[in-house]
Amino acid sequence: VASSGHPICQHPQPLSENTINQHRSIIVRDSSNKTTPISRGIFNQQHPLYVPNMATKIDAHRNQLGIGTVPKTQIKEALLNGELKELKLENPIPQTTLYIAWKINNHGQALHWLIEKLKQQKPLS
Repeated sequence: VASSGHPICQHPQPLSENTINQHRSIIVRDSSNKTTPISRGIFNQQHPLYVPNMATKIDAHRNQLGIGTVPKTQIKEALLNGELKELKLENPIPQTTLYIAWKINNHGQALHWLIEKLKQQKPLS
């Protein structure tokens, strides 16, 4: 995805890997501190812009600071109104599974609330 005003939107699609590598990727930094950080769906690691969360990532895309992957469920309106544009790729990035982890000794009310909310959610696609 990119802002509709981003220069990459001027290129014919589907976009080649070479074209993608000419533009900065916006990446949400993995917050894990006990395991090796993992990032998925990264286009170009030469000049990434790391951000702390998805909301900041979406704002960075809106402000034409780079390109990257974002769950469609979080940007439906921006795609519909043309603020953001879905980019077609010659070599699409495969879907990955998202994992959530917490300390095994954490039994707090916030964790209980989160688990209940997740059980009520339909799978994202």
